[in-house]
Amino acid sequence: MNEQSFIDWMKINTALSDSSIYVFNRIINQFLNEYQEVNILNINTFVSKGVRDKYCLNRKYAFKHYLKYLNKPIYQNIIPIKAKPRKKMGNYIDDSLVRYLIQNIKDKKFQDVATIHYATGARAREILGIKVGDIDFNYSIDTIRLKLRGKGGFEGITFLAKKYEQQLKKYIDKIKKLKEEGNIHKNIDECYLYINPETNNERFEIEINNNRTYYNNYLNKAAMSLNDEKIKKFTTHDFRRNVAEELKKNKEDIRTIKEVLRHKSISTTMIYFNDNPEEVKDAILRHQNT
Repeated sequence: MNEQSFIDWMKINTALSDSSIYVFNRIINQFLNEYQEVNILNINTFVSKGVRDKYCLNRKYAFKHYLKYLNKPIYQNIIPIKAKPRKKMGNYIDDSLVRYLIQNIKDKKFQDVATIHYATGARAREILGIKVGDIDFNYSIDTIRLKLRGKGGFEGITFLAKKYEQQLKKYIDKIKKLKEEGNIHKNIDECYLYINPETNNERFEIEINNNRTYYNNYLNKAAMSLNDEKIKKFTTHDFRRNVAEELKKNKEDIRTIKEVLRHKSISTTMIYFNDNPEEVKDAILRHQNT
């Protein structure tokens, strides 16, 4: 295998993060070192080896992309692998503490990104990848509509209250000024809000991953500066978990929370919640006392 070619192919043709590209490339190299021929029998033998479920899935996903790279339409013949959902203990903190944390992010751009991130419960890369044309300020009298590009290029929508309008327009005005000065040659609607406005498709993953790293670093520094044990390990994805928790506290239906987070399955949404014995106790007592 021309190693660099497969890596470059994934960077251009997939929405994978750099870490996933590294893992998938390593898996394929391991396979090629063990087997001389890429056929379904060898792939299934390799995928089904006695490793933990999560790694089996990684192996299968690696072949999903590698077989496309080779233009071999045999992925559907790989044996089915199903990983058991892992319960993640996320960082759940009070809403006021989340907002205080955001205020302590030293970079103004990433402070604004975090504000929209927490307001919508979207993924970090979805917020960083917003284009001017993705924002509909005229959706309704009190609501802004955002189009988001999720994992694998899937599109979704979310909404913002009008109070966020000026924050978004501040970045649009900067782009318009650059356009007037002749520093931007793209259509304004195709310009990105939070990354280099003229980023093209080939550079998109690099720009997104770099900005996501900077964003996470600024957030970590803000969390550490508060010297609070509850949030010293707070990550960008914890904004999403906290939105889910806040919605649950407000008695929103689990199906509504699933739609807000744009999960395919309710089982994925459930992983976001830590077990809470007090909630179980209160639910039983409400049932018994009615």
